Amino acid sequence: MEAKKIILVLMSAFLFCITPVFAQVTDDSHENLSQEDIDRVANSAKEVLEGLKSFAGKTKKSLDKQVQKLGQKAVTGRWEFKNGDCKTTILVHKDYTMQIIQEQGSNYVTYRGGYAVSEVMGTGSLIFNVFVKDTRSTFSRKNEDVSATWNISYSIKNGEVLLASIPDLPDDNNGYSFKKITAFTRMEEKNI
Repeated sequence: MEAKKIILVLMSAFLFCITPVFAQVTDDSHENLSQEDIDRVANSAKEVLEGLKSFAGKTKKSLDKQVQKLGQKAVTGRWEFKNGDCKTTILVHKDYTMQIIQEQGSNYVTYRGGYAVSEVMGTGSLIFNVFVKDTRSTFSRKNEDVSATWNISYSIKNGEVLLASIPDLPDDNNGYSFKKITAFTRMEEKNI
């Protein structure tokens, strides 16, 4: 939103500065201007416009990176949700790796991958690229390569609760659906 305002202000300034020049060219006194003068004005206007486009693109990229860093800082950590004897944990690391672990007793299913985040005022979206599904039980272990992208909508309350909807995450063993907005509590975790 802020980038759009900056671009509008710059475009307005550009039009304000260039309009008198074009008005002068279209005035009755244009007979005194050579074709070379007219071409020079047109080319300088074109260069200014190209410069504004380049500046706007760089500003947008810079703002996008700042939003990404703020969003990442807000979601980084260990988040847990308990439903009876089932526990679901989301681990979001600073190095842009992520895990979601569903457990019941000694049975675990872990989804591993990388993420990107976008956030506006505490509400955002985590794009979780799942690469591995690791299933463990008392007597077996199975690793599967996965190629999936999960879109996780979230908001953070007081820095301590992650309200998230994870439509692609299977229900836990007690039948809880993560399509619903679920409150995950921040847990203390070192070296996340």
